[in-house]
Amino acid sequence: MFAVAREEVLQTEEVIGLLDELLSGMSAEDFLIALPALRQAFEFFPPRERETIAERLLTRRGLTGSGRSLLRGGVDPGVVAAGMHLDERVNELLRREGLLS
Repeated sequence: MFAVAREEVLQTEEVIGLLDELLSGMSAEDFLIALPALRQAFEFFPPRERETIAERLLTRRGLTGSGRSLLRGGVDPGVVAAGMHLDERVNELLRREGLLS
């Protein structure tokens, strides 16, 4: 999609919203599986356009900061995804044991 519809992604807030909903709705395990393909897909955008997407995402979520700093977070995305997966497993265990509602 990104190869043929870059302008639509950059110009249409609904597309950014849909991407945000789809990705944030993924489990940590699904995100880890999708991560290589996601990285490859977003490589269709030059760095400046990726920064624009990141800025729109921050704005959509009501967060401050720059798109550039979001893209250059000092932690490897695989480490972040693994941490998310661990959090999900711990929460699942806590719910199963009745320690988390």
